[in-house]
Amino acid sequence: MELKLSIIIPVYNGEKYIEECIKSLTKQTLTNCEFIFVNDGSNDKSVELIQKYQTEDERIILINQKNSGVSVARNTGIEAAKGKYIGFIDSDDFVSDDMFEVLYNGAIKKNADVVVVDYYLGRDGKYVKKKTLFEYDFLYDNVLINKNIIPSLITNEDIVLPAVWNKIYRRKFLQENNFLFLKKFSLEEDILFNIQVISQAKSLFFVDYCGYFYRETVGSASRKIAENSFFEKIIENYNLDIKSLTNITMPYQEVKKFQAIKLVNLSLYYLFKSAVDDQITNKERNLLYKRIILNNDVVFSSKEYKQELLKNKGLLEIIMMFIIRNKLITTAYILGFLLNKIYTPKLSEIFRSLNQKVNVFIK
Repeated sequence: MELKLSIIIPVYNGEKYIEECIKSLTKQTLTNCEFIFVNDGSNDKSVELIQKYQTEDERIILINQKNSGVSVARNTGIEAAKGKYIGFIDSDDFVSDDMFEVLYNGAIKKNADVVVVDYYLGRDGKYVKKKTLFEYDFLYDNVLINKNIIPSLITNEDIVLPAVWNKIYRRKFLQENNFLFLKKFSLEEDILFNIQVISQAKSLFFVDYCGYFYRETVGSASRKIAENSFFEKIIENYNLDIKSLTNITMPYQEVKKFQAIKLVNLSLYYLFKSAVDDQITNKERNLLYKRIILNNDVVFSSKEYKQELLKNKGLLEIIMMFIIRNKLITTAYILGFLLNKIYTPKLSEIFRSLNQKVNVFIK
């Protein structure tokens, strides 16, 4: 009997959470599947933990390779996979018991090349549901995919679309087109993979279901934001020639517009994130403000695509966009200082409640 699903798990020093990940896989209600763990040169106890569970469940496969990065690890898993569909999970995340059965049944029901579900974003043990913007239970053909989904995939800073771990892909479709992860990009490997795959897919289906638990560790996220190189990596990815890397048919200028919108949206996110995160020092916060607000690409994009960017923005985001467009560094320092002192989740809700009124006024 053909395996229904191959689930690929790249592993690098994941001992802290990997047992929770493994247990969530072995409890899947879809039993006709394989779990391919690709050890990417771990030097902790990850391999020992995988081997422990391997003796208990013959569906667990362990592949060892020298440290080469997550993209190479996933490619190794794709090449080894035997399932009708392929899915992914990160070793520090976990899934609901019926996660992959829901995905697989959706794929079979619609005969889809790609199937997508929602996910839970977790910080400090608290999880918030993140939903797609697209219609559930509707089969998107290739025309609609390239008209509606690809622009959102390039533009959207959220990860419902860009991530690979809340989807399954028809293995034959991937193999026939030689779709693999590009190896040399530090931040955009999931997005570039999905752009090239989804743009060529004949069918894509969103299931109204949420079963993937994505764990974001606040400390590590804070460190990444504070690092001097992090924003430069965002700029580097903004300058990627997505059209040539993925062979999409969208005109070059359209691609650049969507990349510019994403650049500004990410900049707004990191300005806000750094302001309210107490693990980032005032010095690191001010350096990040300076790097963002004085960056020519960010300033140009915020002016060039002002109307597109203002859609569905809240009051705080509108203020921050004004600061960026006018390079108001001192104002940014003051706003960041105030946000750090007064920010609470309740205040965030107040800002959200002003969204609709502000946008109506702008229009």
